[in-house]
Amino acid sequence: MTKTYNKREKYYPSLSDHKRQGKNLIPPFLLLPNLALKSWTNFRLPEMLWAVLIISHAERDIALYHFRNVVNYLAGLPEGDQPQDLTLTALSKIQPEILDGLIVELCDDDDVNLSLSPLTLFPNLPGQKSWIKNLDEMASLEKWDLLKEAIVKCYDHQSQEATDCRWIRPLYQTVRGKMHFPQHLIHLSEELLRYPHHGDMRAVRPTIRSMEGAIDDLQNIGANPNNWTEHFWQTCLLNTPCEKVELLMEQKETCTSINIDKIDSLILQLNEHCNKNRLDSAINPKFDTTFGISLYSLQIFREIVKNQMQNTILGRTALRSIVECFITLRYLRKNDNPDLWLAYRNYGSGQVKLALLKFDEIGECPNFVDQGKLKLNINYDRGEEFLSINLGNWEKTSLRDMSEKSGTKKEYDLYYTITSGFVHGMWEAVNEATFEYCGNPLHRFHRIPINSSPQLNDIIPDAINLINKILGDVDRLYPQFPYRVETK
Repeated sequence: MTKTYNKREKYYPSLSDHKRQGKNLIPPFLLLPNLALKSWTNFRLPEMLWAVLIISHAERDIALYHFRNVVNYLAGLPEGDQPQDLTLTALSKIQPEILDGLIVELCDDDDVNLSLSPLTLFPNLPGQKSWIKNLDEMASLEKWDLLKEAIVKCYDHQSQEATDCRWIRPLYQTVRGKMHFPQHLIHLSEELLRYPHHGDMRAVRPTIRSMEGAIDDLQNIGANPNNWTEHFWQTCLLNTPCEKVELLMEQKETCTSINIDKIDSLILQLNEHCNKNRLDSAINPKFDTTFGISLYSLQIFREIVKNQMQNTILGRTALRSIVECFITLRYLRKNDNPDLWLAYRNYGSGQVKLALLKFDEIGECPNFVDQGKLKLNINYDRGEEFLSINLGNWEKTSLRDMSEKSGTKKEYDLYYTITSGFVHGMWEAVNEATFEYCGNPLHRFHRIPINSSPQLNDIIPDAINLINKILGDVDRLYPQFPYRVETK
């Protein structure tokens, strides 16, 4: 079963927008020449912390008023006295009396003075002496709370508050005559100077962010950490606790009415159908494979339900097995070629033969392996000395290609990639199952280990969807099997 899917609101390149290069699908942004990825959160936000604190705690009009005053004050200085930028690091390099004068002017507003007080929490703050002597002292705990609130508001580089902080960097360079616009883009300077009351903000805000990023290229802040940015985040981590956050999880469909008795009854019905359709005792790859795959899938489903694995890591690995069984059976049914049915069977026997020969070479075997039973199985069709070992895929293709040829590409895309991550221990599966978000923005919402078993979304509705399709294939190959997994 699948729920109605709501496409993500933000713009993300679609799959068709990606360009294939070898085995990689490259998003269009990474195809831009000379692209340098930068991080507002990790590096530039700490550098603009003074502005972040003001915009987060003062009324917006008042904060923007102070921003303009800072720009005009610094741009009005003789060029040799002007800072190269408005970052904390750049401001710390100007004459101390100039920085003192700027801070005094800002702190003349009691609310701004209070807003800036968290700056005193950081021993390695650039220009620390000037900030400390001009800021009122307050309780440390209150300063951490003020800082936390500010980081939340400006954490997203596209938020209104973050955009306001980013705006003053290109504004400053424009006012001081360091940023120039060609005639056909002269409207951009007007939008900067009269922000946020001039132009279409839906276009102005992205333009501001692009300008700020371009300025950052020259300052080389966003691409590399410096002592201050590292100190900022490390001090936050060491001085504040992790916080658990309750994420608003999507409401997924669950099937509470499924029980072992229903599944056992279905397995019994499938066994009876198998016995009823057995015509002789000869080897029959099509017959054995059809009922073998369907019964195997049902047994996996039974284990999921019996052991309440629907919200677990193993539940997802089990779902992956079921989807592969479904695609394989549908592919075999669609082609219905005796050579294919036999190839599937021989491939499995060959893999077991390969494993047993490896055990012989090593001189030991895993505890779970029943050597006698496996040897009996691989010698059932023919002596193993006449059994070839296929080191590729049994159909000389991939499961993805099989899904395309069998009309099951939709199920492959829905289930296979995500569940395979859990089988192979890929990062996103490991991440989802073992970590949760720290709710403290001062920790950059980092991941913390889960103390108990993960409660992942229920896989039973999806398993039922696949199991019933497998049973439908049984009915097509050996008719008059109407039974399905029922949820009511």
